[in-house]
Amino acid sequence: MTLIAEGVETHAEALWLARAGIVCQQGFYFAKPRVNALSVDLTARLQALRHEFKMA
Repeated sequence: MTLIAEGVETHAEALWLARAGIVCQQGFYFAKPRVNALSVDLTARLQALRHEFKMA
């Protein structure tokens, strides 16, 4: 089983986890959250469809 530590925000946290044997890590320390353009487009399309159904 692979353990993934989520929410790693500092170098100290990443280092502590690595020393504890947890090498799969994710969080703000590695990459800032981003809005996926595809998600934004999909949300806009779904809202448009919802509006169309309300009008029908």
